[in-house]
Amino acid sequence: MKIYINDQELSFSLDAEKNLKAVLDALQEHFGKEGQYLTGLAIDGREVNLHEAGGFTLQNIGELRLRLESAENLLLQSLEEFSQYLKRIVSFFQNYDSWREVPDAEKENFLEGLAWIEDTVTLINRSEPRLFTTILYDASGLPEKSLVAQLAYWTKAIQEKKAEELDELLSLLKNLQSNMEIFLHRIFLQKKQNTQKPEELLAILQIFPEDIQRIKQILEPVSHWLQVGKDGDAFSRIRGAMEILEKVLLVIPQISQFMDLSLVLAPEESDYGTTFAECHKSLVSLIRNLADAMENADSVTISDLCEYEIPEVLGIMALMMPDILDRLQSKKLFG
Repeated sequence: MKIYINDQELSFSLDAEKNLKAVLDALQEHFGKEGQYLTGLAIDGREVNLHEAGGFTLQNIGELRLRLESAENLLLQSLEEFSQYLKRIVSFFQNYDSWREVPDAEKENFLEGLAWIEDTVTLINRSEPRLFTTILYDASGLPEKSLVAQLAYWTKAIQEKKAEELDELLSLLKNLQSNMEIFLHRIFLQKKQNTQKPEELLAILQIFPEDIQRIKQILEPVSHWLQVGKDGDAFSRIRGAMEILEKVLLVIPQISQFMDLSLVLAPEESDYGTTFAECHKSLVSLIRNLADAMENADSVTISDLCEYEIPEVLGIMALMMPDILDRLQSKKLFG
């Protein structure tokens, strides 16, 4: 029997194993120490559920192909599925003003969905106990278990037919999904960043002023959309702006390895600091405040941050970017 792991033929013997389940258990024990887990199985070209492996004997197998995934990839896949599910249920229930209007069949599906969300949060939290607090930017100041508690509260309220209005629940799920999209995008950029060449990082900094203008244009209508009750459109614009901004926020720590950003002075004093490093710290704080405001549906604070504070500090940072580029290029760090 030939055994392949991710299309690579196995390089060690499994002669001691008596059946297929024992083979899989031995492989999982071996690769589990490296943070790898079996996620797929094909026997003689046919896909087989891993849970059905016990029904096969080794004598009848000519070729065994297995797929391994890292714990990190499995976690990200779970989070992506979780994010997409949240998006679907929020979109569906926005068509109703109260729980009474929701069809009975959909209520049952929604309860099952809430149970799945709660189980998923609990399961992920076992291996990454700070993950959901990170996704929510520590905005609430409460431990992650508060998210599970809120989901449990709403499940009970719906079961006992006490959930008359959906707004509070939808706000919780919408903000969780919105922040999760930002979190997943950050992970994507971090992975991409690890493969970027120095000249590519420099190119990101060179277009920073242009990105600032795009961010300002995207955030400009946010206040209006909130005033007319179109929170979904406002939050969508905020997510779009944050995706652009993440590129620079992830590059700055790398740049700080080459130069002291506290030596790059702002052209004039402001409430956000007198150096690039101080303004960067202020910007991160403002983004956290924005996540907090979104979590609490504080439209006044959201409007103020999107219309004035975030664009202002970004504008100051953009004015300092030519100085940073000159310093980097003078050091000939990028060839």
